[in-house]
Parts: sequence; C-alpha cells; structure tokens
Amino acid sequence: MLERGFSPNVRTFTAVVTAYAKVGDIDGAACTMLAMQSCGITADTVTYSSLLDACAKKGDIECAQKIFALMQQQNVQPNIVSYTSLARAFAKKGMWHEVELLGSSLEQDGLFVNDFFLYALLLAYAHAMPKQAARAEATFVRFVQSGQIRINKHIISGLHRAVGHTRTKQLLRKAEGCQCTPEFVSLHRSS
Repeated sequence: MLERGFSPNVRTFTAVVTAYAKVGDIDGAACTMLAMQSCGITADTVTYSSLLDACAKKGDIECAQKIFALMQQQNVQPNIVSYTSLARAFAKKGMWHEVELLGSSLEQDGLFVNDFFLYALLLAYAHAMPKQAARAEATFVRFVQSGQIRINKHIISGLHRAVGHTRTKQLLRKAEGCQCTPEFVSLHRSS
C-alpha cells in the first residue's frame, strides 16, 4: 500500500491488527501498532481492543494488562469490548476476583456489563480453583433479575461450566419470562 503511494489510516492499521488478533498473533498485532505509530497515526479504542483480544486468545494476562494500561496512559477510553477482552484473559486463568473488579471499573466508566462480559465472568468462576459455583449462580440471577442481560447460548454455556447441568436447568426454569434471545428460547424448549 505504501509502495503504491496510498496513505494508510487508523482503520487500515486496525484491520491488520484485528486480523492478527483473530489468530492470536500478539507479535504481529504489536508490530503493526508500532508501524502505525511510526507513520504518525494514533491508535484508537478499536485498535487497542483488537490487541487486547490477541492477548486474551493467548491467555497472556501480563500482555493484556500492559496494553490496557498503555491505552489508559494514551488517554484512549476503553469500551465494553476492551474490558471484555481483558476479562477473558483473566477468565482463562480462573481469576474471578480480577474480572469482578473490571466489572466495577467499567461501570464507574459509565458502561454496562453486557452478555459477553457476563460470559467471561461466568468462565472465570468455572475455571477458578476451587470453582465458584455460588458466585456464578448469584451473578447470573442478579443480572437476569435486573433485566440488563438477555440470556443466550454463551451465557448458558458459561453457567453450565460453573454450576453444572442440573443446576443450570433449574436456574433457567426460574428465569422463564426474562429477556431471552430467540436462540435461548429454542435451546430451552429442547432441554
């Protein structure tokens, strides 16, 4: 692109960072960000979130924390995707307390927990040693009762991993009448 005289912009570089992130190539994503900076282009929230995603895919907590801190140092406001990507890195290691703290931080930033973040939190409870089934159940019930979350297959999967099949079915029966995605309704009817 550069050889042909085209000037890349933040979207161009972000697309490349995102491509590396999708395959979990942290080095490729980081090198692209460095190239971006050398061209005088400032990374935005989407760019940083893509790099965070690469770290999360690899389960590289240290990298994710550094990227998140750098993002904040550069006065780039994290969005729900940024927080969720960092949460996923912690979740893979069962670091539920850190994910809960992130949930508090994102709410302090004026954001709301969405189904992807809740899924990461449920996975953190499931991967914890020991498993945090009671916390997972209480969190699921709280979000369902608040009407803030629509139950979907990902949330069901995270809940299942944290509390087991039987308890998940019981909790889903109690949640009837809640906001549910169409896929949840069909999944629930077939179980």
